[in-house]
Amino acid sequence: MPYHPPTSTDSQPAANPQPAGRTANGNTPDQPQNAAASPSARPTDNSRPPSSSTPGIPPAPTANGSPPSSPSRTSLPPPRTPPLSPEQSRRLLDNVAKMPEKAQQHPQVQADVAQARSVVAGDASQSPSSQSTLVLGAPEHILHSEQGQDGSPQQNAGSWQKGTGKADTTAAPLTKEQWAARPEFKTDPNPMQAEDLMAWSPEHPVSPEMKSNIMTGAQGLLDLLPRDIAQSLGKVRLSVVQSLGKNVIGKYDPNSNSLILSADQIRNFTPEQMRKTMWHEMGHWLYHRAGDSNAHASLKKWRKAIEEHWRRRTKNEHKKQDSRGEWYYILDGWISPYAGRFYGHVGGLELPSVYLESASWGSGRLSKLVKDYSTAQETFDIVLSILNK
Repeated sequence: MPYHPPTSTDSQPAANPQPAGRTANGNTPDQPQNAAASPSARPTDNSRPPSSSTPGIPPAPTANGSPPSSPSRTSLPPPRTPPLSPEQSRRLLDNVAKMPEKAQQHPQVQADVAQARSVVAGDASQSPSSQSTLVLGAPEHILHSEQGQDGSPQQNAGSWQKGTGKADTTAAPLTKEQWAARPEFKTDPNPMQAEDLMAWSPEHPVSPEMKSNIMTGAQGLLDLLPRDIAQSLGKVRLSVVQSLGKNVIGKYDPNSNSLILSADQIRNFTPEQMRKTMWHEMGHWLYHRAGDSNAHASLKKWRKAIEEHWRRRTKNEHKKQDSRGEWYYILDGWISPYAGRFYGHVGGLELPSVYLESASWGSGRLSKLVKDYSTAQETFDIVLSILNK
C-alpha cells in the first residue's frame, strides 16, 4: 500500500517520495528481455564503480541524509488511518525514508510514522515458530542469465538469527566505516584460489589480460568466503564464449555447473565491473550448490535463511510485471525490482546475487543503500552471513 504524504489541505505540504521502483542512484532499474521460463536479459551497464582502497570491499561515495527522527506522540495529530498491517507499515516506513528531510518532519507524517513503527515493533515481538517454511527448489530447469549489473557474527539491524524473524527497523544504518570493519569483509587467512576452484574452459580466444581480470574478480569473493565452505563447493566450469545474445554479460548454468561469460560484453570491463559481474554469477552458483543434499551445513543454513526471508517479506504480496511485460517480480522494498524477480512460479533466486553484487561496490555503496532502503540492512545481513568467519 503506497504512502501518500499530506496534501495541500494539511498545515504544511510534503513532497512525494521517490518511486519505489527506482534504483538507489536514481536511475530506472535495468530491464531484462525474454520470458519466464528462460531467465531474461538486462541492458548492459558500463558505469564505473569506485576503485578499491580497502581489501575485499572497495569504498564508494557515502550518502547524505539520515532516517527520520523518532517523533513524540504527545505533540502530534492523530494518524490519518487506523493501524495498518505489519507489511503495509513497513512499506509506509520505506516510502517515508525516501521523502525529503523537510517533508519527513511534517507533524502528520511523523504521526503516521510513529503508528507504523509501533505496529512493526509489535509484530517483531511475535515468534514465527508456527509458520511453515517454503523451500525453493534449485533452478535445474533454467539457465540464469544476467547483464547490466546495477541497476557478520554481529548481525546489525536484523534479528533474524535471534529467532524473531523480523528486522529491527529502529536501528541506525551502518556507516561506511562500520561496514568496512565488519568481520564478513576480513580476508580468510587461507582462502581458496580461483585457479584451483574454477576449471578454465574458454570456447573463445581470451587474452591473458582478460583472463586475469576474470580470475581477479572471482578471487575477490573467494578471499572473503571461509575456506571450508569454498572447498566444499567442488569445481565449477568457467567459460567464455563470443556472445550470449544481445546485452547478455554472463550466466550460470546449473545443469552443467558452469559460469559462462560473453567476450563481446566484458572485453573492455574495468576490474570493478568484472568484480560485480563475477560476484553476481557466483551468487547463483553458491545458492544452487546450497540446495544439494550434501551441501556444507553453513550453506544450507544460509539458503534456508534467504528462503524464509523471501517468504516473510513477500507474503500476501502481489506480483507486478516489468515495464516491457516480459517478467514478473515483487518489489517489497528490495534495492532493485530484479531482486524480486520470478522464474515461473519460483521467486527469491535473484536475492543473493543482486545483494552480493551490490556489496562488491564497497562500504560506501552499502552505507548509501541501507540509508535509502530501510529494509536493506536486514537483507544484506542475511546474504552476507555466508562470509562469516
